[in-house]
Amino acid sequence: EFWPLCGHRGRTGDYDRQFWLWPLFYRQATRLAEAQPTVRLGALPFYTRDTGPGFRSESYVWPLFGYTHRIGPDRYDERRYLWPFLVQGRGEQRYVNRWAPLYTHSIARGCDKTWFVWPLFRHAQWQEAGLAQEKDQLLYFVYWSQSQRSLAHPAAAPARKTHLWPLLSMWDNGAGRRQVQFLSPLEVFFPANDPVRQLYTPLFALYRYDRRDAKASRHSLLWDAVTYRRSAGGREFHLGPLLSVHTGAARQRIALGHGLLGLTRRPGERVWRFFLFDFSGKPATKTTAALPP
Repeated sequence: EFWPLCGHRGRTGDYDRQFWLWPLFYRQATRLAEAQPTVRLGALPFYTRDTGPGFRSESYVWPLFGYTHRIGPDRYDERRYLWPFLVQGRGEQRYVNRWAPLYTHSIARGCDKTWFVWPLFRHAQWQEAGLAQEKDQLLYFVYWSQSQRSLAHPAAAPARKTHLWPLLSMWDNGAGRRQVQFLSPLEVFFPANDPVRQLYTPLFALYRYDRRDAKASRHSLLWDAVTYRRSAGGREFHLGPLLSVHTGAARQRIALGHGLLGLTRRPGERVWRFFLFDFSGKPATKTTAALPP
């Protein structure tokens, strides 16, 4: 071997590798003990050829023009014109129709993907773990939306997660639970990262809406400086530690300083009663971290 001018390595019944003016000219043969060895031949950039059991691939003016023919383990035929921009492929498990960058449609391993004016818009759909999933993306992350629908119960409402980076994130689990957050620059980059969701996403929550069901919801503004909560038991409004207003079936209460002083009255009473140092009123509970659909 006199690298990079020429060289030869081999082992009987195993492999045989040769090169001249590496990496421009080469011939590599492996699996020599089999009836049909795998052979790679190249004279770059003019011509390359790969052959083996059940497949053949040739390129002219590598890698711009060429074809691939494969009969196993899955049949697949592909034609390349000015690769990677113009590619046509058809097979049992794979489909490619690429006219990049204007349009690309491919199906591989059960995932159906379509690009329009790459990388402007991407649509993908696939099935996984009993769910039909769809994802839409504008410039990868500026707009990002993914929905999940049960294959066993197709009439059920889908779960959905949407990001409009960096302004907005929305979650809907399809069963009545919803969340909205204004200013959400991290979630689109860490869609399944619980530590980021729990620890860092709330740092940007200028506004957050949390709906647990039709009767329970909560709004918070400026990192819980202002909150409003509605539930089956009543309503609560909090302006930090300064002012709190509780309205419910058991009583009505207006307090300053979480109960330093305020007014209260019970059902049927017309007169408000003054109180001091009554800290029995509970503040609105904090919103839990965002849940994935």
